[in-house]
Amino acid sequence: MSVNDFEWSDVPTRALAIIAVLIGASVLSSLARLFLRQLTRRALSQALSGKGRLLKRLPRSHDVGGPDPRPGQRADAAAQMLARIASLVITISALLIILRILELNPLVLVSSAGFLGAGVAIGGQALIKDWLTGLMVLLEDRYAVGDDITVRVGGQDVSGRVETLTSAALRMRLPEGPTWHAGHGSVESVTNHSQLLPTESPLAAKD
Repeated sequence: MSVNDFEWSDVPTRALAIIAVLIGASVLSSLARLFLRQLTRRALSQALSGKGRLLKRLPRSHDVGGPDPRPGQRADAAAQMLARIASLVITISALLIILRILELNPLVLVSSAGFLGAGVAIGGQALIKDWLTGLMVLLEDRYAVGDDITVRVGGQDVSGRVETLTSAALRMRLPEGPTWHAGHGSVESVTNHSQLLPTESPLAAKD
């Protein structure tokens, strides 16, 4: 579609349609966040009652006793990660609708971007993979901050203590001192040396 073919008389109608799409996307994102928070809280309640597998936390050798706030923190983190993915899907859908309102072909725009568009697409796929894998890390309690783990990345094993977990990556402190970073999606397998059997207690493990 060229500028000469554009019907300027349709500008008010198109503008109202675009505003409606933006408002609808914002409302949907807010509703998605509320729904996902309730969903993860429900999964947490089932895990704490022993009825669910997701968000169930195994005891750790470094636990010190007392109430553990981390299950609730994991549920909130999982809800935030799900909300990010949902918001991304809603945003992309809204953008496609807006392009259709403007009578622009998104395939033409992507192809005109050439290698830049391909790079963004590949990078987006890798980021979404890291987000989804990070979500499963939280839901299945594969590893958490403070855990001593061995991960396999690129066919090599790396051991260390988890210092930071984000929605897309983890950071470990290696025994030699340096920090080590990797995206969740690049982790092929993990051995958690800090997790105990459900019947074990941290105090018994230390003895």
